[in-house]
Amino acid sequence: PLDASNLEDASLIVISSLTDDGYLEPVVRADVTLTDGREVNYPLDAQLEHPLPRPLEATAVTLEIERGRRFTLEDVSFAGLTAIKPDAARAFFIGESPLIHLPSERIYSPGRLERSVNNLTETLRQQGYAEAVVTAAEPQIDRQTGRVNVMVTVVEGHRWIVQALQFSIT
Repeated sequence: PLDASNLEDASLIVISSLTDDGYLEPVVRADVTLTDGREVNYPLDAQLEHPLPRPLEATAVTLEIERGRRFTLEDVSFAGLTAIKPDAARAFFIGESPLIHLPSERIYSPGRLERSVNNLTETLRQQGYAEAVVTAAEPQIDRQTGRVNVMVTVVEGHRWIVQALQFSIT
């Protein structure tokens, strides 16, 4: 039999996967067959605002999932960026295709935004900006349309350039 913790863990894995794919407001319901044969259903969410009752033992569970709206990055703007052209920096957040903007290249999720910020930071550091700091402001999210705009602030710092290397062999 499955218990409440198993069901909540399974729902969190599903919700996490959906969130990373841009579905920030999925609705998940567990249709549960209890060990005594009764059938009940429970809403589940990422915050576990409605924890499942304990003790709970199920012989069968079906998770009904409504993905909801997919959120996409509509615009990414930059402040303080001079080392890289804005279009090149934008490609870290939104796909590189200038002609066709596929929704799959514009997916917004908090995790994807964080990875994009980290990738831009690392690229600046590889170009000699060892003290670069990249931060994303709180995204402006239109929950009706799923469109998201974000302002990214870049503090590049000084560019470090190695002018000479000296080796000594002993």
